[in-house]
Amino acid sequence: QIGDDTIEIDINAGMSLEELKEAINSNSKNLVEASILNVGGDNPYTLVIKSKESGLDNEITISLSNEDSQLSFDEIQKAGDAKFDFNGVSITRS
Repeated sequence: QIGDDTIEIDINAGMSLEELKEAINSNSKNLVEASILNVGGDNPYTLVIKSKESGLDNEITISLSNEDSQLSFDEIQKAGDAKFDFNGVSITRS
C-alpha cells in the first residue's frame, strides 16, 4: 500500500530478483519504483522500493498474504514530512 492506494503484486518462490523488480514496476500504478542495488558482500544484490512522491502521505506499507513466504523486509528510511520554522512560522512540506 502506498498512501491510500493498494497495489497487489503476485509473486512466487521461483522469481528472480529482476523478475520481482519488474513485477513491482509494471503493477505499481506508477506510484513506486523498484530497483536492484549492489551493496557488496556475500549476498550483494538487494531490492530497493521507493515512492515516486515524497512525504508522509506517500508512505509505503508492505504486507504479505502468504504467511509461508520467505521474503523479509528491512525499512531503511521511514516516510516523513519536512518540518521547520522560518521567521517564527512553523512550516510542513511533503
